[in-house]
Amino acid sequence: MRGDDVLILAGSLGQYSVSRIAGEILEKNLAASGLSTRLLSIADLNLPLFNPDVHYKDRAVAQDFLNAVRRARAMIWCAPSYHRTISGSFKNAIDFMELLLDDKPSYLTGKVVGAVATSKGIVAASNTAGELAMAAQALRAFTFPLLVPITASHHALDEAGNLKDKRIEGKLDLLTDEVRLYLASHPVMKAGVAAE
Repeated sequence: MRGDDVLILAGSLGQYSVSRIAGEILEKNLAASGLSTRLLSIADLNLPLFNPDVHYKDRAVAQDFLNAVRRARAMIWCAPSYHRTISGSFKNAIDFMELLLDDKPSYLTGKVVGAVATSKGIVAASNTAGELAMAAQALRAFTFPLLVPITASHHALDEAGNLKDKRIEGKLDLLTDEVRLYLASHPVMKAGVAAE
């Protein structure tokens, strides 16, 4: 089973997603550093709404996603902010990580998570980056100290959907360096496995 150094979870259900493009930039940067990196977009996951009555019994719809989470040493969450908090589709993906409860170790124990949040406004991006970090900690992960709020996201892309604000790339470069240095200085931990 293939493992990844870094799993990036990014995007929204929108066609032009600044958070997804941020994830693509991070994927390229980390791969250039020699790290095995995988990007999963929220739109491509196509997860239904998490229903504990259904999904604790039948996990098939999320099994590939959960296995990717298990195999990663680190994760980066790149989420848009809706109404000053994590977008519903992104939070739903985090909610599915509840199904890692019975793994040994539980949830995201031993992993480290980076947080990137995009929004038009400063307060919304900052709030959402902090809430991503809190959600990761609730799942027993460590978090990188650098949170990356990306503001004025409505002006970040050109008409073709490409990033035009080079300051954003600078913020993502800093997070890339944190991830690279962390993984270089920490030994590989055994990935979580489902409890029998």
